[in-house]
Formats: sequence, C-alpha cells, structure tokens
Amino acid sequence: MSQQETTAPAVDEGADQRQIRGIVGIAIMAIAISFSLFQLYQSGIGLMPAQNLRAIHLAFALGLIFLLYPAFSGMRKDRIPLIDLVLAAAAIVGPLYFYYFFYDMVMRAGAETTLDFWMGVLTIVALLEATRRAIGPVLPALAILFILYAYFGPHMPGIIGHRGYSAERIVRHLYPTTEGVFGIPLAVASTFVFLFVLFGAVMQRTGVSDYLTRLAMAGLGSYTGGPAKSAVLASAMMGSFSGSSTANVATTGTLTIPLMKRVGFRPASAGGVETAASTTGQFVPPVMGAAAFVMVEMTGIPYVQIIQAALLPAILDLAGIIFCVHMHAKKMNIQKIPRSDLPPLLPTLLSQIHLLIPVLGLIFMLVIVNFTPTRSAFWAIPLALCVSLVARNTIIIFRALRTQMHGGDPFAGLEEVLEKERSSVARKSAAARAPLTAWRQTITRTWADWARDLLHGLADGARQAIPISAACASAGIIIGIITLTGLGLRM
Repeated sequence: MSQQETTAPAVDEGADQRQIRGIVGIAIMAIAISFSLFQLYQSGIGLMPAQNLRAIHLAFALGLIFLLYPAFSGMRKDRIPLIDLVLAAAAIVGPLYFYYFFYDMVMRAGAETTLDFWMGVLTIVALLEATRRAIGPVLPALAILFILYAYFGPHMPGIIGHRGYSAERIVRHLYPTTEGVFGIPLAVASTFVFLFVLFGAVMQRTGVSDYLTRLAMAGLGSYTGGPAKSAVLASAMMGSFSGSSTANVATTGTLTIPLMKRVGFRPASAGGVETAASTTGQFVPPVMGAAAFVMVEMTGIPYVQIIQAALLPAILDLAGIIFCVHMHAKKMNIQKIPRSDLPPLLPTLLSQIHLLIPVLGLIFMLVIVNFTPTRSAFWAIPLALCVSLVARNTIIIFRALRTQMHGGDPFAGLEEVLEKERSSVARKSAAARAPLTAWRQTITRTWADWARDLLHGLADGARQAIPISAACASAGIIIGIITLTGLGLRM
C-alpha cells in the first residue's frame, strides 16, 4: 500500500462546525487557543475557586458554540450571521455574571433580585440552544421536560407528583447555586474531560492516528474483512487516549472507510463498522468518555479502579465487533487484500513507535505513580509536544547524516522527509515544498511546523470539548430538577 493511500488528516474539526477563513477565522482560533491555555493554567498552576472555573469554562464553551455551529444543518458554514454574533455575546453574559456576583448571590439567598432571575433565564435558554446546535435536540428536550415537570408537579399522577415550584424558584435552584447548571457534570467537564480531550487533540496533531491506522492495516489487513478489522483495532487504539468517538471517526475513518468500500463492503456497512468501533473505542482505557469522570466525581471510586473494571468489557465488545465483521465478510465473500499491497508489520511498528511514549507516560502516571487524572493529563500534554519536537529534529538530522556518510548531498531528499512528517494534507503549502539548502532553514522550518501543530492542537482541543461541556451543563439541569423535586428519593 502506498504512502498516499495511508495518509489521513490529523484531525477533522467537525463536519457540523463552521469553517471560517480570514480574520474572523483567526479570531475564533485565538479564542479557542485561549480557552485551552486557560484550562491548562488552571489545571496545573492556577488556584481559581471551583465555581469561578466552571463559570469561565461555560462562558468560553457557549460563546464558541454560537460562533462555530449554525442554527440548522442546511445553513452556510463559511460565514457567521449577525444573529449568531449577538447570541454568542449574550450567551457569555450569564456565566460571567455568575462569576462576578456569585458570593453576592449566596449572601442574598432567598432574596434574589430581578436581575439575578433574568440572568438565570438567559443562561438556561442559551445553554439549551447551544446544546441543541452542538449535539442535537434530544438532551435539551429532555432538560425542558424536567423543567416543566418541576413547574407542573401538582398535576402529575401518583408517585411522581409533588407540590410544584414557581419559575423563580426553579431558576433560583438551577442558576445561582452549584446544584444545577454549574453542578458536578460541568465540574467534570471543566477539569478531567477537557484536559483528556486536549491531550487527544495534541496527539492527533503528532500524526499518531495515521501511524495507528497503518499499523492496524499491517497487522490485520490481509485477513478476511481486513480493512474492517483494522478499523476496529485502530479505533480501539485511538480511543485509548482520545476518549472521543467523533475524533475516532474523523481520523481513522478517513482511511478505513474507503478501504472497506474498495474491497466490497457496502457504504452503509463500512460506516456502521467504523461507527461501532469508534463508539467502543471511546471506552477503552486509560482515557474514556466523560461518563467515567462523572463516575469518579459522584462515587468517589479512584479512576484507576474504573479503568481496570472497564478493560475486560471493552475487550469483549471489540472482540464481538471483530467477530461480526468476520462473519459479514464471509457472507458477502469479501476478497482479502494481498499481503504485498500492505506495509510490513515490524517496520511499520518501529517507524514511529516514539509516538506511543506520551500514551505510555500517561498510563505510568495514572497507574504506577498514582497521579490524579487531572495531573496525569496535564503532564502528558507537554510530554506529547516534546516527543513530537525531538522526533522531528532527530529524524531529519539522522537522515541527513546517513546520506552524508554515503557520500551524497546531506540535504538531498530532505523535503521528502519533511513531507512525510507532516500528517495533515491541509498543512502542505508551496513554501513547504521548496527545497531547503541549509541547516538553519531546516531547523527553522521544523520548529515552525511544530509551533503550527501546537496552536492547531490547542484549537482542536477546544473545538472538540465544547459539545461535551454543553452536554454536561444541560445534564446538570436534569440533576438539579431531580434534587429540587425529590424525584430520586421517591423512585
């Protein structure tokens, strides 16, 4: 299999998100990078109170969602309507009001002002609309049903009935406290989840997704249903550090789905295999979805015990998917890919094995050193960046020295080395393809590529995390209504 066939983009910023160019696009990227840097600072250095961290986190998330997600799927994605700019500005007002006046609202609990009430209404409405845009209508609709349940409690039958609460009481419980919107789910999103999503985004920018996909193809590609089995294995490996099914589909799927279709899988079958594999990959330890971190926060069970308990079910699930793929390939008489068309296993494994160092380091910090998940992810991110930078320079230098030892031009073929190191086709440019003639130019270009990947990784992390943040805040509404009405105790 040629290099061209095995190269996939490092990350897909999201098919549902706008792709804005020019000054506006740069401004949005700067906001996303600032979001990631703020989260990194607060996770490793800052001492901001928890409620303040949640407020700023939600303000960033809501603002970015209205800037990046159109109201409906059919709308243009190359520009931002004026109404969305207004909504983005309005959406951050409520969380920032919570940030600045939290202690004042606590001191006047039970005697909230009219402004407190309307800020709460604004925050809840903006959150529900942002969640609808980012992940769909189901969760916000469920949150609205729970709000209506709290209001119409006296009209509910049997055990689910209650005395009912006024709109002011409902908003007072959901907004100016840490029982609703700013509750435990948002706390998890603003700490554990964001850092692990950011770690996965940075890892994708190192080219690890392309490496894992090629490795999976080298190992399983020649068997019955090889491309589909490779998709399952690659998604499992990607999911072990990304914790995102969407990121899995966007990275491994760009290669595995076309290959599955090429050998005879129907498009629907190829998409189904990739979706199932990526969803399961989300629960492969050590990094899992947001639910795992919510379990840590709400039950107090150490994260290491949760990932240990998840390992066997994840393996069984992946084995079941591979078995189904095998039987489907047999039934459809899917042809095998000749071994000669696939990359050799051992050279493929060794070619970029250094990219696994950050993942192994994360596991070491979690399991051996017993760091907290937040601290482990905080240190794993700079580890991934350092490995990427050192590897790029080392590969270029040693390739050049090896060529020089054989009597050739040490810079001959240097551009091919650089091109191979760039894992995203989108980042190739005419300037990057120009021949390099000096060590200073070579190292400068390498540093520039690394810095660009760093910035894009920070922006990608924020882009991938904001739907999770909105979902967690909306889940906080549901939890808040349950605690307000006592539904959990009655059930």
